Amino acid sequence: MGLFDFRSPAQKRQDYEAYAAKIFPRGEQSQEEIRSLIAELCPKSSVKWLMMTFICGKEGVIRLREKDPAPTHEAQRAAALKRINPRRSKLSPYETQVVLELVFAHLAADAGQPLPKAQELAARLESSDGFTESLYLPKR
Repeated sequence: MGLFDFRSPAQKRQDYEAYAAKIFPRGEQSQEEIRSLIAELCPKSSVKWLMMTFICGKEGVIRLREKDPAPTHEAQRAAALKRINPRRSKLSPYETQVVLELVFAHLAADAGQPLPKAQELAARLESSDGFTESLYLPKR
């Protein structure tokens, strides 16, 4: 929160649990599933760093859905990219694409669909046209 956080330990724990339930509504099992998918799809990358960018991207989409109950896919993708900010987080185009695919796969899994396996996601990433520079946010 900041330098001076006057919340009690119980309040801090309660806030953390509420945030974790918002990002991972199916519990720690889904968090471990995402972590293992990241490790399989990006074996040379830092799992912690990609997990953090995944959480940021999903939070961006969740905030957008709170404001607009039926956003377009492009708006959701832009909200996720704005929170991830690939240039500042120094993600490769492939890592950014992996994180975006995982965000939308996890949102679909939260709605009741099964989470795809790593091979399915890898095939989807290979069949896509790739990550283009036009998807990045404009430079300031």
